[in-house]
Formats: sequence, structure tokens, C-alpha cells
Amino acid sequence: KGLNNLNNTCFCNAVLQCLTHTAPLANFCLDRGHSRRLDSTAATVAYDALLAVERHVIEAFGSSQSSISPIDIVTNLTKIGSHFAAGIQQDAHEFLRSLTANMHLADLSVGGSP
Repeated sequence: KGLNNLNNTCFCNAVLQCLTHTAPLANFCLDRGHSRRLDSTAATVAYDALLAVERHVIEAFGSSQSSISPIDIVTNLTKIGSHFAAGIQQDAHEFLRSLTANMHLADLSVGGSP
């Protein structure tokens, strides 16, 4: 599945493509492994990047479109890292590090292992 470039979001798209096609993560997301653990009593983080990636993976594998737009993640770039913004070229490696760190925090907030 292709990803639409939403104004210099190639760095984000490259990372999302890699994560989407990482089989263990994709299977976890497709099984709704994170969202099934969420409830009203769970500790919450400022931005649940793992939930956003889970939704993205589900959309990527479930859509009949040839390309999709990762709007939820792009509109929350500054929550993933304060220096990230749409419309400005960024480093994919830095984005990957920030996104996975945020995903890890979200996982820990619902009882995931360190």
C-alpha cells in the first residue's frame, strides 16, 4: 500500500512503511493487541503513538485503495517530537527513534514490559 505525501512527509511515510511491514508489529496491530488492553482506568500518555500506528496498520492492510494518507499521525507530529512538523523536511531516523520511544511509553502505560 502506498502512502500519500502530505506536504514533505516523506520521512514519516518511509518510517511508517517500514513499521507497517515489520511482521511481528503488524500482527500485533492487526490483532488489536494494544487497543484491547486499553480501558478507562489505564494510565494515559499525552499521545498514544502505539494506538495511532495500530490504526494505521489496520487501515493499510484493510483499505482497498492503492494509497492511503496517514493523517492522524501527520497531524500529531509535534506530539511525537516537538521539532517535527508537516511541510518541513525531517530526518527519518530521528523520526523513527521518537516514534518508537512514544510507542514504548504507550505500551508501558498499559502494562507492557520494559
